[in-house]
This record gives sequence, structure tokens and C-alpha cells, in this order.
Amino acid sequence: MPVTALVAIDLGLAARQRLERAFPEVSFVFAAEPAEVVARAGPAEVVLAHSLPREAVLAAAGLRWVQAGTMGVSHLLYHEFRERGVVVTNARAQGVPMAEMVLALMFAFATRLPVFVEARSRREAAVPRWATPRFELQGQTLVILGLGDVGGTLAAKASAIGMRVIGVRRRPELPCAGAHRVVGVDRLREVLPLADHLAVTLPLTQGTRDFIGEAELERIKPGAYLYNVGGGATVNRLALLRALRDGRLGGAGLDVTDPDPLPPDDGLWDEPNVILTHHTSGASPGNQERIADIFATNLRRYLRGEPLLHVVDPTFGY
Repeated sequence: MPVTALVAIDLGLAARQRLERAFPEVSFVFAAEPAEVVARAGPAEVVLAHSLPREAVLAAAGLRWVQAGTMGVSHLLYHEFRERGVVVTNARAQGVPMAEMVLALMFAFATRLPVFVEARSRREAAVPRWATPRFELQGQTLVILGLGDVGGTLAAKASAIGMRVIGVRRRPELPCAGAHRVVGVDRLREVLPLADHLAVTLPLTQGTRDFIGEAELERIKPGAYLYNVGGGATVNRLALLRALRDGRLGGAGLDVTDPDPLPPDDGLWDEPNVILTHHTSGASPGNQERIADIFATNLRRYLRGEPLLHVVDPTFGY
């Protein structure tokens, strides 16, 4: 019996044809709409998906492996997968655009770019208001919490523009290109006073909720900037608001928030030193091709009986 692979992501015609040519022994089913995914999930042994309705999980009784199209997979860790021994792997496909979004936010604060954007709507020259508060990123210290695909890519890019990078990860013994120093999560509070900028790239799991709270923000260098492109609730929302309002933080660039999406009456909308990018940091025209390549690499390993890459540990959620 051929392996049936349900592709629940619209990869585009070229990528679909490339997969079919590369794996003639696999029966591919392409279905991007949720109702169609559920209807066609039954025979699937392998699934490629950003998300998967529970009905599809229940229908695919022979499912053995799910390749996520995302880095964060908390929404895919169904208890049925653990009970059935279904392997979940994540995709490290969005590190480049997400790291570049953090860099864009840092440059925006450094150059006072939002002041110019705001002044333009009033047809007003903003020159008197930007000259003094500007700063240079070169020579400043960036602490990155989480050195996966996003954090690791950010470390390399930030180092290349002359920043000093300190990485914080669960396994500090692992190398990270671009990081001048890597410490364990137990030493986060030790390095926070050194941070001109703190980038949070952690996925949201039971263990990472409120990872940055009042105690951590009290330790950070006064006037530092915080960026979150991981899970919104990895940063405690009330502690964040207090730190912004009392000046402990110079500003925040938030691609994710808690709650997410942000309600119209939430206080973050009114904070002048906050830039909100509304879950757009991972968007890139290169994602489809990268996801297809990751899936093809792992599918080849799956068919050969080799260990899969980027297997998610359900205990940690990544």
C-alpha cells in the first residue's frame, strides 16, 4: 500500500508538482479548506498542515506523522497523538522574516521612525523631536530569549550589524552562530541588566507562560526595549504595561500580544512607545518553498525509516 500524504497547506502549483515528481510512490491529497481537510483525512498516514481540525485527527485513524508548517505547535499537540504515538515535527521556515521584523523594530526605535510617520499625517516637520533621543544599535547589547530558528537567525543578523548578542536557552551548551555568549534560562535575570534590547522568541507552552514578568522587568536595564515575536502570553501583560508606563522600558515592539488579537479597548493601543505588527512577522513569499523543502526532506527520511528532523518533545511543546 502506498503512503497517503495529506497536504493541508496551499503550497502553490509548482511546489505540488515538485513533490509529486520527487515521490511517485506517495499518494498525495491536497486540501487547503478545513471542511475538505476533514473530508479527505481518513486514509492519511502523513499530514502537512499549519493547523488540523480535531475532526480530521479523529478521522485519520492510521495517522503516524504530522509535519507542521509552523515553528510553534502547541495547537497541534492533541492528546490523541500522544495516545497513538503520532510524531509531530515543526518547520523552521520563518526564521528569516521574523528575525528581520525584530531588526526593523529595533531600527525604528533607534531612528525614531514612528515620530516621522506620525508627523507626516499632520504635514509637520518632526526635526526638533528626533535629534536628541536617537541612538545607534552598533555596540549595544541584545539579549535573545530562545535560540531556535528565529532566535538563532536573529543572533547572526544582529551580530553582523555590530551588536553584542547574549543568548538564553534551555541547553546553553549548544552552539549559536553570532552569539557572543550563551547562558541557561536559570541565568536570565543575571544577564537582563546588560540588555539594551530583549527579544522574546519563545513559543507559548505551559512552561513559558508569563516567563517575562514583574521580577524580570525589574532586572532589565532602565530604558531597554522589549520585542515579542514568540507567544503573546510569554510576557505578562500587566507587568509589561506597568514597565512601559513607569519608564522601565523605553518601548516595545510586539508582533504578538495577550490577548491575541488585541481588543480595541486594550491599553496597549494607547501607549505611544509601542509598535504593534499584529502577527505579520512570519509572513514572507519565501515561506511556501521553504516549507515544501522541509517537508520533502523529512518525507524522504520517513520513507527510508530514518529519524525525522525537528521532532517536537510533547513535554516541552517544541
